[in-house]
Formats: sequence, structure tokens, C-alpha cells
Amino acid sequence: MLDAPPAPSLLQIYRITTTHTRFLSKHQMVQVDSKDLLVTLVSGALSGPSGLASCKLAPAPFRALVVLLLRAPEVASYAMLHASLLCPDECLEAMLQAGSLNETSFQAMVQAAREQLAPLREEVLKKQLVPVRHALGRLNQTLAQKQFGWVVVNRYNTGYMLSGRNRS
Repeated sequence: MLDAPPAPSLLQIYRITTTHTRFLSKHQMVQVDSKDLLVTLVSGALSGPSGLASCKLAPAPFRALVVLLLRAPEVASYAMLHASLLCPDECLEAMLQAGSLNETSFQAMVQAAREQLAPLREEVLKKQLVPVRHALGRLNQTLAQKQFGWVVVNRYNTGYMLSGRNRS
């Protein structure tokens, strides 16, 4: 009896550059390791690439950061962030590979989250968004500790956005 061939491994390290987001400066990129949940901000100045900051994240903050980075400098809606915590790993990998949030299955999940969240009263909506707020709180703590120069900002009644001073 023959063993089945190993499943093809998904690409694990992705680069997010100014091609994918307007949030980064001209000489910066973010390396994302989706297997080990590592995020590294790299500056590619004339003297060669150098790491500016790096961190390992828990799954929920990692997923939220991917959406915030790909959406930046625009606001990521509550529905986008909610969907990011629930989408399959393959969906997240597809977004990273494309460098875009336009992945079809993710957009379907965002639409479903919009429909789920839209009719809720404010206090019920707040309860539904607790996992998102916890993920973003942990993300903010890590970004500050690792000195990324980024912060997640709440845009009330809209969503959250990534903001930063680290744009050299």
C-alpha cells in the first residue's frame, strides 16, 4: 500500500509592500509568516534591508492585523474584522497571497457579518464585537511593546484603522 503524497504546503511567508497598502512608506515592507504568526517591519533603505520591529502574535490579533494592514490607511469595518476572526486559514492565506481583501470567500463572510451585525441594538452589537475588541487590545499592546510605531484607532460607528508615526 502506497502512502498518499503529502498535501502541498501553503506559502507561509508573504510580503506586504506599498503595492498592497498605502500605509507603508516607500522603503518599507512587512513580512508576514502565516505559519508561525510572525510579523516583521523591514526598511529597505540604500544600505540594505534591516528589521525595524518584529513580533509573534496570537491567532486573533494576527488575523486582525492582516486585515488592518491590507485595508490601511482606510478604516476596516466591524464586519471585516469580525469576519477575519472567523474565516478559514485558506481564506487568510489567499488574501495574503493576493495582497488584497478582495478574496471572494472573505467578501462573502464580510457580507454575512454585515447582515448579522446591522440590525443589532447598540448593547447587543457591543457584545458581538467583544472578540474583535479583545484581539485589537492585545494587538495594540504588542505593537507598543515591540515599538512598531503603529496604533489601532477606534473610529466609532465605523470600525478600526491602523495609524502610525513610523513612516520614514
